[in-house]
Amino acid sequence: MFISQNQAFSLELPTSGNFETVKSGDTLISVLRQNAWTKSDISSVLQHKEAVDFVLYPGAEYYISRKSPVASLIVFFETESDNALIFEKTAHEAKISYDELKYTKKAVSVSGKVVGSLQASIMEKVPSTAIAQRFMNAYVLDYNLRKSLQRNSPYSLTFEKKYLGKRFIKYGEVLQASLEINGSEIKRDFVTFKNGGAFIDPMGTSKKPFYAPVEYLNISSLFQPRRRHPITKRVIPHMGIDFELAIGSPVFSVAGGKVLRTGRNRAAGNYVVIKHLNGLESFYNHLSETNVSPGQYVEPGEHIAAVGCTGYCTKAHLHLAVKSNGRFIDPSKYVKPYPYHKRNKIETYRVSATKKYEVR
Repeated sequence: MFISQNQAFSLELPTSGNFETVKSGDTLISVLRQNAWTKSDISSVLQHKEAVDFVLYPGAEYYISRKSPVASLIVFFETESDNALIFEKTAHEAKISYDELKYTKKAVSVSGKVVGSLQASIMEKVPSTAIAQRFMNAYVLDYNLRKSLQRNSPYSLTFEKKYLGKRFIKYGEVLQASLEINGSEIKRDFVTFKNGGAFIDPMGTSKKPFYAPVEYLNISSLFQPRRRHPITKRVIPHMGIDFELAIGSPVFSVAGGKVLRTGRNRAAGNYVVIKHLNGLESFYNHLSETNVSPGQYVEPGEHIAAVGCTGYCTKAHLHLAVKSNGRFIDPSKYVKPYPYHKRNKIETYRVSATKKYEVR
């Protein structure tokens, strides 16, 4: 069962095992202790970087198979990828593996009407905060959903459910979305590409001047003139968009331009600032590393840095901000939902999608 990392494999869960739920305050150490693992066994497996970086989320399920009081197999399923952290206890040793699992995926469609908040309305049909947030991610770069939605606006979505054998493990990606906004049906299709994907309008093109700075748009916070800061707890402006991604994920220039500054400060952590030909400036904060220097000219979509969690940060993300004439402006009005190096694939998809929808 335990093979080299980065090789996707099919995990067969013993039928004698059970699924447990992560409780508030649970850690890898506490779960292993609860299942009779010794201090020596725990110490040996938790030296691995994969275990140190792994995050348990309350409410998430994990799998346990026991032989006597000791759990011989414990599997923690990662929420943001198809990887799993797997602990195995034998008579002679304790082992750990971090590998990609081959899930069986099923597409499921639901529909409803917006009553109250959009998130709550979707969760009445699909009990998953992640699915509701992904649905909203399909629209937030183009619409202010709080202002544009009307009561009883119809919506529909198609999303993935992931299984190991016959057991449902977790929800996957939202594949298609439809939402009535200002009286019109607005569709979004999720287009996948290596290392990411993007929600696009299958029938239209974007005239926004900037491209996405990352390959997967998981938006955790929008431009807000008034927001309670998660660390300082003070109500202060959030002058950009946060893209939540794993540490080390590549960050790209939203357009060509000249690097004005790089550096590090207490709030932004490691940062890069680029001045573009249209006079706008783009800011990239909380980086784990940077690949450019002040005065350097960069091409559109050039790999300039990596996502991190430096400065004021509770979880790894990229904070993208945009300035015009010395003032921060809402980046959503300027950023396309896909990176520069994926533009050809997106346009190819739109051509095929246009023919498909015209046939309908």
